[in-house]
Amino acid sequence: MPPLAIALPAWTSALDEAYAKAQKAMPDTGERLPRALALVRAGAVEHAAQWGAYHYTVASASDPTGLRTYDVHAQAPLSCTCEAFTRETQGKKAYSCKHLLATWLYRRVLEQVSSTLAEPATAPQTRHNTLEKTPGAHTLPEAAFSLCLKGRLAGQDAQLTIRGASYAEFVANVAAVRGLLDVPAARESGSPASPPAAETPMCEWHGAMKASTKAPGTFYCTKKKADGSYCTSRWPVKGA
Repeated sequence: MPPLAIALPAWTSALDEAYAKAQKAMPDTGERLPRALALVRAGAVEHAAQWGAYHYTVASASDPTGLRTYDVHAQAPLSCTCEAFTRETQGKKAYSCKHLLATWLYRRVLEQVSSTLAEPATAPQTRHNTLEKTPGAHTLPEAAFSLCLKGRLAGQDAQLTIRGASYAEFVANVAAVRGLLDVPAARESGSPASPPAAETPMCEWHGAMKASTKAPGTFYCTKKKADGSYCTSRWPVKGA
């Protein structure tokens, strides 16, 4: 049950991809991750925007009426009002219940689909349209962050629009298109054009990485995973 009139095939494809990545990134979640997937597929996750950007409600899987819900805060400090989270965190250890994991999957899928819908109009038209082409279908809300650039693409005048529903998504989108426009020609004075800035390595989960001050030339991810532990993504990858 995708939100905001997003086509079911596009939502399902993005959800399957996010679930496959979560299996590799969080192998110790046991049965909680498949149950979280079932909650997202059933439409049990809802963004409680009135309480803040990271607040969600998740319907209980054991209540067929859908009236029983749990309050989830999806940013550190992570929290959920379910019994499992309350019990497991009494010892001050990091723990992610199925409701937190469901919220994590829901957010990743929504970010992925939103990013696809926000692609600039100059992109090739071969990509499948993720909105249902039916009367009354609604588009996603206006992106919170937007940037327009003018330049030349393959020798032709072009305008590039970069959007993001969140700051992290916007930064990731900017990094993804860096270097797409042609490098300006050298000035008439003969001074060479400045070289393009080096691209910032990207974490597949959290966007742009941070340069290490202890090991110049290496980058690491500063964000946390859904289970509360720090992401281990590095660049270059060890052993590569």
